[in-house]
Amino acid sequence: MDLLPFAPKRAKASVERIRAIIKAAGLSASALNLPPSPQPDRHAASGSLSPLGRTTDGRATRKAAVVLSGVVIARFGIVRALVLGSLLVISSNLAFSWLATTHGPTILGLGFANGLDAMAQALHGTALMVFLSALTSARYTATQYALFSSLYALPGKLLEGTSGFVVDAIGYPHFFLYTASLSIPALLLIFLLSRPAHRHALP
Repeated sequence: MDLLPFAPKRAKASVERIRAIIKAAGLSASALNLPPSPQPDRHAASGSLSPLGRTTDGRATRKAAVVLSGVVIARFGIVRALVLGSLLVISSNLAFSWLATTHGPTILGLGFANGLDAMAQALHGTALMVFLSALTSARYTATQYALFSSLYALPGKLLEGTSGFVVDAIGYPHFFLYTASLSIPALLLIFLLSRPAHRHALP
């Protein structure tokens, strides 16, 4: 199945611009292994494209997860919201690992894994933003929040640069198992901080 119709609009526009430049230069798209121009989809043109095909990028899911995160934080507190977000992050990475082991990935499977990942990132990200904001001083909120958010993101950004080598060494199924395991230290840290002896450190 051609997945190009389900790609983000900006990606498809970039491919079309590259194809137009190649055509103007007198080259063929096949010479550079570019995908063929997608044919108009009569079902899509008539508005009968499935909702999953239109929302695979997860924007609607992320919006719903942000609202859900606010409800969870207000009702159960920041700690429980962080735990739930971490568990969803683990589940989404396990879903991608499962998807990588299937011999015939489908749009339904991709939509499920991508939707779960969008929900996990939005819920966990919102809870983490509230947690970091609560740690800052009222006098230096902007500076301290910028520092905290940079420090928490730094390890992940450093590890991202080596992800390609890890995938080459162990493959995608085991790579997503590895990324799922990275949330376990965070869960242990939340557990330690939530104990009575350290509860004062939590906002």
